[in-house]
Amino acid sequence: MWRVLLTEFLGDLKAHKTRALLTMFAITWGTIAVVLLLAFGEGLRRTINSGLLNAGERIFMVYGGQTTRPFEGLPRGRRVRLTEEDMSLIVRFVDQIEEASPSYGRWGVTLEFEDVRTCVACIPREGDGSSTMPMSPSDGGFSFSATPSLSGCSD
Repeated sequence: MWRVLLTEFLGDLKAHKTRALLTMFAITWGTIAVVLLLAFGEGLRRTINSGLLNAGERIFMVYGGQTTRPFEGLPRGRRVRLTEEDMSLIVRFVDQIEEASPSYGRWGVTLEFEDVRTCVACIPREGDGSSTMPMSPSDGGFSFSATPSLSGCSD
């Protein structure tokens, strides 16, 4: 039985060489495409996870916003700035919070040293933040051997 099937298979391959070649090419091409897409997706997932975990694990940040309604004669769209007292209230009333730290920042700060210049966000924090935001520098970054000058971004 197997001999008959093999004989018929080889006979069909000889009779339809182009169709057999195109079928093998399509199977190979499809397999390679699926493998490459899976590899790309896995690499992207790892990159995103490492970037997010570098910013903090099990962390959330609360920012002020804007009002959406007028109130007692004040217009809508007023800025809401959170204070350290607001943070204390949140910590007191939300039991799941283990640690809280205020963070103040300024966007658009230019760091300059000799001929090297970059625009960054400066965000000083209380404490070392090692338990919540384990930032680690990467190679090729911006480093100083002396004190840089600070100014607003103009680029």
